[in-house]
Amino acid sequence: MSLGLEVAILPGLAVARRIDGEGDWKRHLMLSPAFGLLACLGLAGFCFIMEWSLETLTTLLILANIAAIIAIRVEINPEPKQVNIERSPWFWIFTTIGCFIALTPLSYMRPMGVDWIGFASLADSISRTGGFILAEPSIGEWLYPPAFPMLAAWLGTTSYLGVFWLGVMCFVALLLGIAAVGEKMGCGHWTIMAMLLAPALFAKNLDSGFPTVASQLGLIVILMTFGER
Repeated sequence: MSLGLEVAILPGLAVARRIDGEGDWKRHLMLSPAFGLLACLGLAGFCFIMEWSLETLTTLLILANIAAIIAIRVEINPEPKQVNIERSPWFWIFTTIGCFIALTPLSYMRPMGVDWIGFASLADSISRTGGFILAEPSIGEWLYPPAFPMLAAWLGTTSYLGVFWLGVMCFVALLLGIAAVGEKMGCGHWTIMAMLLAPALFAKNLDSGFPTVASQLGLIVILMTFGER
């Protein structure tokens, strides 16, 4: 069933090209994971609320990619332009370091902490029943936002691995997006360096607080609405 997280690339690129009209292709690629995953999470949450199946989510994601291809290929007012942005080597060095640290939990081959147990249980429940229906001792109504476990269930792998991979990739996308926003606002490498000096999100990523990290992706959209400073 799963096409993998690659389905987020084209929608993210299409959104990045629209929102960041002054950026070059490198900045668009850095923004693509954040925008793409945010779009996928939005569709997943919408399907859960509408009580649609994972197969319907697959259809919506395919349609989103088709729409993205059309948006990329067709411009309302096509005007060829070459954008060349000079970046300090430190920008790429700090961004690479941040992404490397963010990907480190994958080397353990399993999630750390305890939060992932609940998220994996919800993803497994969605795969089996289509909703948050759990057995003893977890009887009750779950009010947890459904987008993250829904998309993790759609990935089609073991529930805990789906939660694990999706959570880590959301954090990497967040770091790339923050780096791109900082570069757009004229902060250069200082923004991503500040992220490296604040270990809270890195600790949350290691401790499997994945939805908390994923919820920050919306900040990228908000920050991109600000002009260059």
